[in-house]
Amino acid sequence: MEINSTLLYYSDVLTRASQTVRENYPENTFVAKSAVTVTYVNVTTGNRKSAGNTFQALIVAGLNKNAENMTFVHLLYRDLPWSEGAEAGIMSFDEANSIMLPGSGTEGIEQLSQLSNIQIPGQWLYRIDTEAVYPCTHPQLQPPYCDATTPRRANNSQRRPNKTPSSQQTPRPFFNQILSYHS
Repeated sequence: MEINSTLLYYSDVLTRASQTVRENYPENTFVAKSAVTVTYVNVTTGNRKSAGNTFQALIVAGLNKNAENMTFVHLLYRDLPWSEGAEAGIMSFDEANSIMLPGSGTEGIEQLSQLSNIQIPGQWLYRIDTEAVYPCTHPQLQPPYCDATTPRRANNSQRRPNKTPSSQQTPRPFFNQILSYHS
């Protein structure tokens, strides 16, 4: 597998990361200040001869309007031909506050490239600077895919606004700008 890089300016990554967090988390004032992209290419067991998994993690740090630090990880699963024993998750110091992504440890892990917790196939976004890591970006959404809301009581007057219309448009993931794959 050959990987070709595409020029992507750091400010573009920060702008897109800020927008992704603001569109998917209640924290709509987040501004990304730094980011690190980690690319895993052809990950597999040592004895496997066929293609392995290729995926990326973007770790984004920034501030909200109160100048409070926030950190997120944006995962992109694009090419997952290998599933035997593969696991994906977010680990915290306390195992009870860690999460495994849907299908982890099963052949269903291949679906990570088709499903999402932010409604963009293959993309998963998590806030990772708090004690617990939550599977969904809003408390009223139900895991594992965060695409259904928890039923509300009729007298519950508090409502969270729906996602902005721009989040329903064709996704512009920054990951796809970084790598292109050729056989």
